[in-house]
Amino acid sequence: MSITLVADIGSNWGGGIEGLLKAARKARECGANLVKIQFYLAETLALRRSATRDALSPWEISEEFLGELVSEFPPLRLGITVFHPDDVERATSCIENYAFIKTATQEWQYVALAEAVSQYSAKTGVPLFVSVPRGAPLIVGNYSSPYPITWLACDHSYPATCLGIAERIEAIARYLPGYAGFSDHSEGLGITEYVLGEVGDKLSVVEKHFCYDENLRGKAPDSGSWALGRDEFAKLAEMVHA
Repeated sequence: MSITLVADIGSNWGGGIEGLLKAARKARECGANLVKIQFYLAETLALRRSATRDALSPWEISEEFLGELVSEFPPLRLGITVFHPDDVERATSCIENYAFIKTATQEWQYVALAEAVSQYSAKTGVPLFVSVPRGAPLIVGNYSSPYPITWLACDHSYPATCLGIAERIEAIARYLPGYAGFSDHSEGLGITEYVLGEVGDKLSVVEKHFCYDENLRGKAPDSGSWALGRDEFAKLAEMVHA
């Protein structure tokens, strides 16, 4: 099974739409198959996370931003993460054919969110990715689609230690319908290399945060040690596609 490598840009961009486009292009140049952005309203997401609206607003992507991005970047190379049921309708008002739509089992209002993304995936055929953090396997039952779902094993701590991650990926592949993947929030390449060696044959997707500009380190929520720079991401691409 070939593995799809996803570069999670997260908040690691700056300078408006041009900065976002530059980050997406750099990710592709470094070997990413797909690029993922986060689509949210800062005011809404602040209710879910221990952060203020002002802290999140610099990386809030408006519908106009999203429309510009997908007009200049191949839509089927672009994935999107949503955090609230209303985000699904907002995101799909700009474009229907994303590479995938992603959310997580522990997100705020997850039942309504699970219903919204599941209905969208079922209607359009856009693949559904669902992060499954440690300790949250039971609520995957709220997600459904006639198309295979990709379940991404992860630890939602930054940086993550990913304890027992190979065993969790093995369990996902064995017991959940669809595909198994790994969303890696750990530092560097060590954990991903270990996972590829242990259960690489079970994986369809590997996702990793990408920080294309070292000047952004420490200035954005997703720019910490768990986000790979360009050279490291290129090495990851070589490992994944070997």
